[in-house]
Amino acid sequence: MEMRDPVFAAGTRVLLADQWVETGGTMAAGIELVERQNGVVAGLASIAIEENARTLGFRQTYPCASAVVPGSRWQAECNSQTLSSFASYTPEMAFPRLKLE
Repeated sequence: MEMRDPVFAAGTRVLLADQWVETGGTMAAGIELVERQNGVVAGLASIAIEENARTLGFRQTYPCASAVVPGSRWQAECNSQTLSSFASYTPEMAFPRLKLE
C-alpha cells in the first residue's frame, strides 16, 4: 500500500473504507499512511468489522461504522467467518438476468 507524497494538506480529514476488516492489518496500514502525512483519520467504514484486539482498538480510537452491528448474531457469524445467509444465496439474487424484449 502506498500514497504519493503529498497527497493532501496536513489536517485533512480522511474516511477509510474497506469491505471487510478481518485482522485489521490493511486498515492499520491505511491509518499509518494517513497519519504519516499529517492527515486526520475521521473514521472507519466497513460492511463487517470482525472482533479482535486490533479492531476493538480501532473502535475505541476512531468513529467506526459497519453494517454488521457489534453484539448482534451477525457479528458472531462474522467473527467465525461463516454467514448463515450464504447458505441460501444464489447469484441470481444479486445479478438477475436481464430480459431482452
